[in-house]
Amino acid sequence: MIYIARAAVMAAAVLGIISLAANVFYGLAITAGPERYLYATGGGIADAIKIAIPAVIGWTLWSNKVQPWSGPVLAGWLIWILCTAWSFQAGAGLFEVLRSANVADTQAVRAEFSTLDTRRKRLETELSSIRVPEDPSARLAEMQHSVIFSRTKQCTDVTRSDSRAWCSEYSGLVARAKAVHTTKARVAALETRLSETLGKLDKLDQTKAHKAADPATAEFAEALGIDQSVLRTAMAMLIGAVIELVASLTAFVMAPALHTRELEKPVSGALTASEPTDISRWLSEWTSTGSGWTNAADALGSYNAWARANQGEPMSQRDFGQQMSTTEVIRRKSGRIQYGLTLVRGAGLRLVSG
Repeated sequence: MIYIARAAVMAAAVLGIISLAANVFYGLAITAGPERYLYATGGGIADAIKIAIPAVIGWTLWSNKVQPWSGPVLAGWLIWILCTAWSFQAGAGLFEVLRSANVADTQAVRAEFSTLDTRRKRLETELSSIRVPEDPSARLAEMQHSVIFSRTKQCTDVTRSDSRAWCSEYSGLVARAKAVHTTKARVAALETRLSETLGKLDKLDQTKAHKAADPATAEFAEALGIDQSVLRTAMAMLIGAVIELVASLTAFVMAPALHTRELEKPVSGALTASEPTDISRWLSEWTSTGSGWTNAADALGSYNAWARANQGEPMSQRDFGQQMSTTEVIRRKSGRIQYGLTLVRGAGLRLVSG
């Protein structure tokens, strides 16, 4: 049990560190001014107090040093409630801020992806609809070397009917060449814009671009029939509550197991000496080891009864404890000190179950 308790306390310590970090970061995030350091420091101190108070109360209660309803205990719990409330709202607030920021970032990526993808489709459709006319450049070059072209002064002085027909063809080819040039320039501009759009699409986080902003919350909210923002807030509060309670109360809950510990003491040379001590004689004559636990007060009463019956000296509780620490008898502390033995004769004769 002691190992389970220690493992639980270690796990709670990890959660406590997380809670402490959340308080500090939340204090730094809620404002941009110098006072944010005050918020961060105050939140960290409150979180540390929240963890320490239940541990101290649990330890003192199981040590029988205070009563559960005493003033210091009640005051401690009141301070714990206040510190936990502050820590809880800080942790839940930070969780909501981070989650909202992640959702907003995903939504922004999705919106940008939608805009760019719509533009891509429009550009591809526009490019596919353009038909570039046949380029008449070769025919124009040939006609520009013609005798008629020279005779008509580049088709500016046309008097003969054959020259007029020839220049009419030439003018049509010139117009077609301009149309080809304009169409190619338009195609080039569209291809440039399409290339830029594809490049921006490639740089986007495709995971965020193709998923819902908060898919898990969206599905859960739809199943429950509630708003996503309400569900996110509820989840933040639930996670915050779990972290706060586990981090702060584990040490209190595990205090009995941590307080009950078995301590093996070294073997005393007195037990192997040629003349046994009164304690060793009492142990061998009036007790039996290995079958149960006996409270220290009952063991002392039994020893003093043995001492009076055997012309020995009765002991005080302090002296008896010191003498018992020199024996092989196992001792533990579970609210009260107990020894791993059973009384065969003497005061008490009470067996404490393991």
